[in-house]
Amino acid sequence: MLKKVLFLAALSLLLAACSDEETTVKKDNDVEGSEKEVVEDEEFSLEVTDEEWLALSNQSKWWEENELTEPEFGQAVIVQFDEDTIPEVVIPYTQAKEEPQGLLIGKYNETEEKWAISQNIPIENNMKIEILNDKITFNNGSELLITQESDDKNKTLATYKYSKTDEQVIAEHRIAVDVDQAIEIDTEGNTISYFVKGEEKQETLEE
Repeated sequence: MLKKVLFLAALSLLLAACSDEETTVKKDNDVEGSEKEVVEDEEFSLEVTDEEWLALSNQSKWWEENELTEPEFGQAVIVQFDEDTIPEVVIPYTQAKEEPQGLLIGKYNETEEKWAISQNIPIENNMKIEILNDKITFNNGSELLITQESDDKNKTLATYKYSKTDEQVIAEHRIAVDVDQAIEIDTEGNTISYFVKGEEKQETLEE
């Protein structure tokens, strides 16, 4: 009888141990699966900031593979010209004498996994190109780039946007403005204020 009781007790302990082990394994699997799900969720919800995109662009030095003549490059800026998830990078440049200056536009190619020049916009003057800090953002998320080209006697206001018709970035406006007056940008109202021959003008920009 005692042997039978001991056997039943041992069997009970063994079954309990197996049950605890199964529970522990299940918990471990649940935790591992939960951690994996969190990691996957983080990957899908990962957002890359403009600063991070710019850092990735700078690391690649995509602008060095160009056909320009003795170029000198200015400060790169991030612009979301179209409506995809990856912004473009714009770098102003000057060239050797009698060669046009302009803007190089770089874009990340997801298929080839690298940055490359997607467009070169030459500007036929010798004025200094300055990309203004404020950008106009439209409802669809696309942005408008605003520059001024100036010297001691002249200044031109220029705006650049993505054209779905042309499938590239185009100069939408080029306006000769007063050199001694500032260009003001209202990012909330999507307006630009400037002066032409002493008269203040304001323009609201649309998609």
